[in-house]
Amino acid sequence: GLVVQILFGLLILTFALWGIGDIFRGRPAETNIATVGDEKIDANEVSAALRRQVDRMRQATHATLSDDQIKELGLLDTTMTEVINQHLLDLEARRLGLAVNDDAVRQAIVDNPAFHGASGQFDRNVYLQVLQANQMTDQQYESLLRTDIVRNRIVATVTDGAGAPAPLVDAL
Repeated sequence: GLVVQILFGLLILTFALWGIGDIFRGRPAETNIATVGDEKIDANEVSAALRRQVDRMRQATHATLSDDQIKELGLLDTTMTEVINQHLLDLEARRLGLAVNDDAVRQAIVDNPAFHGASGQFDRNVYLQVLQANQMTDQQYESLLRTDIVRNRIVATVTDGAGAPAPLVDAL
């Protein structure tokens, strides 16, 4: 009857206002999945890192991994932890005012054996081929390397002081 039609109309109106209203208002959905300090970690960043991790595993094993296998291996959790740790290290680097100069980045590139040619020396063509194979520009790689150097220095500072006490080592 009429009462049922009115209630049905109110139900539809309620869903239109609260259930699907965001679609029509143009507000993007919130995709932040974690917060480190003041920084929000976006799901797209974790997804891209997971994709890179899965690609590395596929290249190493020469096998395709299904979504179920990715879950069973815990790759999503591992990747999420890595992304959070990277943000924590970046936050600490900014707090400490750490930076890496261009000479250190250039030297790290030249010293990387992956970029050495048949002569055993740095070869710019090999460098560019490796970057192209990884779908990166030299500016992207240098930026990534710069942040990795800073992160590694922070980690090295913490881990270099860590060690077992001499009496414990002697006893073992």
